[in-house]
Amino acid sequence: MRKLNEEDVRKRLESCTDTGVTDELYDFGKTLVSEIVERHNRLEGKAATIAAYSIGIITLLASTYANWINRGISLGVLITVLAALTAVVFCVLSLKLERFDGISQTEWFQKDVLDDRETLRRFHVLTMWGVFASHEVVTEKKASWIAKAQFALLIAAISIVASLGYAIIVL
Repeated sequence: MRKLNEEDVRKRLESCTDTGVTDELYDFGKTLVSEIVERHNRLEGKAATIAAYSIGIITLLASTYANWINRGISLGVLITVLAALTAVVFCVLSLKLERFDGISQTEWFQKDVLDDRETLRRFHVLTMWGVFASHEVVTEKKASWIAKAQFALLIAAISIVASLGYAIIVL
């Protein structure tokens, strides 16, 4: 999907002649900004959960170290720990504080557009688009790191199950 740049958005807003269309764009923009902020927050929760599971796996293996170290399953355990550590690193990267645009007081009370309601609403639509676009970039990066963390956690889970299966069957 091609994303719009600010110039495209400005041109489209200028081409609107119906104030009802501006109202619809304004209402929809509020919904989109709210949705992208909520998505960002859900992703942060997911990253924290994946990190907790990964740390739990590492803690479990570290606390049972004496039980498995001499039983021939240490390679599987090593793979599990490395995958879980990788998941934690990806989660930390996804939780890293990123800057994104918000709505400033200057934009809220933009003095160049305070004389006309329609011009003010169009300016606010443009501002909401900027906030949405900025959040979208940060959220996409966050989702990418989380996807990598999920994959690493999957590898850790498969490895630990395979190691346990090996221990049950062979040992």
